[in-house]
Amino acid sequence: MHPILTVRNLSTGYGKKQVLFNVSLDVMPGEILLITGGNGSGKSTLLKAIYGLLPPWNTDAEIVFRPNPDGPALAFKGKVNTPPDLPSPPSPVSVPARG
Repeated sequence: MHPILTVRNLSTGYGKKQVLFNVSLDVMPGEILLITGGNGSGKSTLLKAIYGLLPPWNTDAEIVFRPNPDGPALAFKGKVNTPPDLPSPPSPVSVPARG
């Protein structure tokens, strides 16, 4: 059985500040992954990079997501995809003043 999520050699950060250094992990079906650490340790940065909101800095970074462990994989090597277009929020609702 394949992991549902594989991350290999992921390095990234913000501006000139590197936050993640060659992070690698596998999440198998049925596993629960707990990401812990102090403030500024890279927890949110890791999730942003996995989701594609933050690009990897290194070309050998690899993120593989298999929603179905026995099905096809969505693989991103050296460049993570951007999230799909989100629908526009509803237009503002006006409420008549009472009086």
